[in-house]
Formats: sequence, C-alpha cells, structure tokens
Amino acid sequence: MANAAWYVWEQAITGGFGPAVYNYYTSRPWSVTNLYGDGWVSYNVAADVDLWSVSLAYAWSDHTSLELRKGAAYVVNRVGIAYPSSSWGLSLIHRF
Repeated sequence: MANAAWYVWEQAITGGFGPAVYNYYTSRPWSVTNLYGDGWVSYNVAADVDLWSVSLAYAWSDHTSLELRKGAAYVVNRVGIAYPSSSWGLSLIHRF
C-alpha cells in the first residue's frame, strides 16, 4: 500500500507523468483516505522490495534493555517509480 497527495495523484491518473505512469496507476485500485491530510490517496502497488534493518541492544539488567534500530525499504514499482523510506527507532524494554 502506498499514499500520495491529491495534487500528485491527479497528475499520475491524468497523464501528467507520461503514458506508462498513466496506464499503470489507472489500473491500480485506489481510494481517497485522507490518511496524511485532506485529499490524500491510498493505493495498491505491485513492486519489488529490498528491506534491511539492524539493531543494537544494551541490557541494563535481567529485566530492562535499551534498543536502537535503523531500517530501510527500497520499493520500485512496475513502471520504475521508487518509494525509498528509512526509519530509526529507540525502545526501552522492561519485562515485569
């Protein structure tokens, strides 16, 4: 699942990014979901994905640890549009 602001999505489904993009995106199911703001669209993507993540944890005690994570996903759909994303995470974990 991917998301786009309406002004970008409108260009994709009206041919503003060329015929290959138009043909691909008009063949995908989509809906206005307002997920990230007014008019944002969510749509299904057929793509290849490369994922990776790494984490480092420090145990303060038998019950408490701190974990730092870094992850990334590089998605390329069937017409070559890339959706790169990355994230950092910090967790304090305590077992009761």
